[in-house]
Amino acid sequence: MTAKPNPWAAIEEKGVKIGGKHYTVEPINNDDSTTDLGSHNGLTQVIRIREMHPEQKRDTIIHEILHSIMWNNGQNTAAKDELLIECLSHGIDAVLNDNPHLLELWRQQ
Repeated sequence: MTAKPNPWAAIEEKGVKIGGKHYTVEPINNDDSTTDLGSHNGLTQVIRIREMHPEQKRDTIIHEILHSIMWNNGQNTAAKDELLIECLSHGIDAVLNDNPHLLELWRQQ
């Protein structure tokens, strides 16, 4: 039986392109003093994600990508945007999880 590919390995290897900028994606070590599930740094173009349940990890990467989108468009007041980003990340994750066929719209291009 063939093992399933680990999508996180590809994400950490390739990073993500957001608004024309390449972001590195790194794990947050469990011995790191932060309690954050993830973080975004627009200046260094780094997204960091803690190891956690796959559903929470997927939601967290969307959350940090949304922060990156806001940053890249001059909206770098993270505290003000946190409620909106939290709502959108949960909603987008749920829609994509419940409707994986939607991703075919991008794969066909």
